[in-house]
Amino acid sequence: MDFQLETIRSLDSLLVLGGEREDRNRSNHAYRAYSLVSPRDCPLYIVLSGSHSGLRKPNPIDSEAEAMRKYLRFLGVPNEDLATETKAQDTLGNMVFSRPILEDLLSGYTSRK
Repeated sequence: MDFQLETIRSLDSLLVLGGEREDRNRSNHAYRAYSLVSPRDCPLYIVLSGSHSGLRKPNPIDSEAEAMRKYLRFLGVPNEDLATETKAQDTLGNMVFSRPILEDLLSGYTSRK
């Protein structure tokens, strides 16, 4: 079996950092990983992180995380498999603000934003 595929199939969550460009490379990679393991008995949760970054102009309507959520929903990822963190403005913030969400998911806590 392909090492990358084997690794992806062992995941229970993905953290997607903000800073996505127009080609939606981060969302598309997350979707690819999600589609490789779905459907299965345990969902693969995708945590989308980011308020705005220097890579794109701040959107007064949607944070980066919310824009990624909308795109992944459009691709067919169920809302219950997505969580958003909308405070981070850099990579450190992505980690700090996403940690409680990941801890909740990993502890079996099912209520997500």
